[in-house]
Amino acid sequence: MVLASQNDATENGIYTVGQNGTLQLVTADSDKDNKLFFVSSGLVLSSTRELYGTFIALQRYDSGTGERQIQIAFPEDGVYAFSTLIGNGTANQFNIDHGLGTKSVVVRAYEVSSGEEIELGVKVVDDDTIQVEAYPAPGNNAIRVVVLGYVQL
Repeated sequence: MVLASQNDATENGIYTVGQNGTLQLVTADSDKDNKLFFVSSGLVLSSTRELYGTFIALQRYDSGTGERQIQIAFPEDGVYAFSTLIGNGTANQFNIDHGLGTKSVVVRAYEVSSGEEIELGVKVVDDDTIQVEAYPAPGNNAIRVVVLGYVQL
């Protein structure tokens, strides 16, 4: 498993998953750092953001700060998916940086509590960003937004 874009960059990196589901960070060493690797089932960008698909990734390690940076690349044309949670109880409008590099997107939204699909107002801002509107203002992380994008290399 790979974690990227964590609030604490020292938590970014390649992880192994133990039998009981615990994650163990693969420590920085010459076998893992500054090399390309294959991610077959997606990336966890944060506790509320995920990128789904098959990727080529590069892990860079800064020995001075202990921070790791994960850079991803799409290996072929195809449909990739990004997922995030939105809602804070007061805002109606949210900018979502999906990072898919395309305006060719389909957006779906679901209530986390019920799993029911809901409608949002959607505006494509640029190749990596959409803006969604929800009324009434959703509660804290109450809506899962899924962005499907066709990436053509």
